[in-house]
Amino acid sequence: DFMSGVVHLGITNRYSNGRSGVNYSVKPEINKAPAFIKTDYIPTNYMNLVCTEVSYLNGPLWVFSEYTHNYINSTNNGSMNLSTFQVTGSWVLTGEHRTYNYNNGTVNPIPVANSIKQGGVGAWELTARYANYNFMDNPIQAAKMNVASLGFNCWLTSSASLSVNYHYIKQKEPETIGISNALNTRIMLILN
Repeated sequence: DFMSGVVHLGITNRYSNGRSGVNYSVKPEINKAPAFIKTDYIPTNYMNLVCTEVSYLNGPLWVFSEYTHNYINSTNNGSMNLSTFQVTGSWVLTGEHRTYNYNNGTVNPIPVANSIKQGGVGAWELTARYANYNFMDNPIQAAKMNVASLGFNCWLTSSASLSVNYHYIKQKEPETIGISNALNTRIMLILN
């Protein structure tokens, strides 16, 4: 039942006089990847960053979305708008349900019902994610990047998981378009 889920809404704002200026470097969600978007130094008068997030959690389903808008008043280039958004979905195939932590507004790790310590197979999770980084629609014309990802996570226990993720990355600069593919694996241990 859709109405029995948990909806999380969040908003944050950060204003800075930005007198020291700023530059940006964005990787395509892969730890050891080079930066696909880079800006030169941008001298600024001030910056205002707004971030909104929506999360829905219901049984084995979790959907999370985030939008970030950074308004920059540059001493050289006038007004600039940089934005990013992402949508992530997760489905736990083995039926476990994540819980919501009302104390800090986060979603807890999957409570594995049949861990490998008990002779089980752990919890299996499919994930999908789409992210967009737009640093083109402003005077600096740095780049746009879209990243589509599919993943499989095997939670061996509630504090250990193995994951495999495929990423399709499309980058657009003022004069070129580039396509990259990546496959990454991860071993995650949660230490309390």
